[in-house]
Amino acid sequence: MGIRNLNRIQPVGPVQGYRSFGMVTTRRVQATCADVMCEHNAKGWVTVVPPGSPDEGVLVAACDGRVDGIRRQWRERCVSLGGFHEYHFDPGQPCLRASTHTVPWSFAFHHRDGDWRGNPSGLVVAHPDGQSWVDEFGQHQERIVHQRERYGAE
Repeated sequence: MGIRNLNRIQPVGPVQGYRSFGMVTTRRVQATCADVMCEHNAKGWVTVVPPGSPDEGVLVAACDGRVDGIRRQWRERCVSLGGFHEYHFDPGQPCLRASTHTVPWSFAFHHRDGDWRGNPSGLVVAHPDGQSWVDEFGQHQERIVHQRERYGAE
């Protein structure tokens, strides 16, 4: 895949004149299909397998709860073209990947000097919690407003 070129606004000032705020997910926890807005859970889905195949065996085992402990209901239909079996799953039940769904649970908050071009001072300040990060961000925004009022905006 490689690295994509990003469309970025070219800064007016030098990199030393900027400060960047960020957060990083440090831990994820198990989630439900509803938590992650899973499309299969919301709309239902169809799985097509050859009858008697190993894939059908795994599908039936998963639906019986023998794979992840989650039971699912389906309607089976034989498709005339090729003799495949369609398994229809109604909306509102866990998808076949339900046991792999996760959501971010905890974050690390920080701010640093510079912008996307670099961090000239090497300073990175870690915040103990989200509230101190929000407070610092708010104070930084207020400083920018006061500087614009004092020196004018372009």
